[in-house]
Amino acid sequence: MYDMYPDWGPAQHHPENPRSHENVSAALQASLDLRDNGGQRPDDN
Repeated sequence: MYDMYPDWGPAQHHPENPRSHENVSAALQASLDLRDNGGQRPDDN
């Protein structure tokens, strides 16, 4: 069953899983902080 639905598997809460809730929230917060605080944008050279 976990092969068909990997997000239901026991690795969902594993800290090294890139799709875990904690990692997604941290990545989103980091991107918002960069956007709001004048960080580099993808087209900045």
